[in-house]
Amino acid sequence: MSRQDERLTPAAIWWAATRTLDAHLNGRQCPQCKGAECEQLAWAIRQRPAGRSASVVPVLLAGVTP
Repeated sequence: MSRQDERLTPAAIWWAATRTLDAHLNGRQCPQCKGAECEQLAWAIRQRPAGRSASVVPVLLAGVTP
């Protein structure tokens, strides 16, 4: 299943934001960086405010029963 077919969940957003922040550690740039700006990094910072952690609430896939 591709990312486009999967449902967007808070956990998926958290994971993507974490990967983006990791890509920018120590002044590195990601493929989305344009000069000194990176809209993807700005998005990741908005998604991961300091002191906030990922939700621990389990997410069930559509059509899947526990």
